[in-house]
Amino acid sequence: MKRQAIIATLMGSALAIAMPFAASAQAQYASRVGLVTASYGDRITLDNGMTVYFHQGTIIKPTGMSLYPGMRVRVSGMRQSHVRLDAHEVHLINARGQAVTK
Repeated sequence: MKRQAIIATLMGSALAIAMPFAASAQAQYASRVGLVTASYGDRITLDNGMTVYFHQGTIIKPTGMSLYPGMRVRVSGMRQSHVRLDAHEVHLINARGQAVTK
């Protein structure tokens, strides 16, 4: 009985320590929809002022698509600040918010 109480206390303490780290990791992931207002090769700027940076491995769909001003996109990745997002994926979307496949 005493052993079970000690284990329960230790597990509760471990969860209390781990929760802030898990919450902060989730808070940094972001997904945004916007119009491309500028394109610079390694980054784009959206109409909300956010700059989206690409890295080797960023997925742009449809595959092979070049992004240019006026395109509506959904970007997802790690938010570094309120104006910077490091993109994991960028999807071209239509006016209904649906991903363009071709």
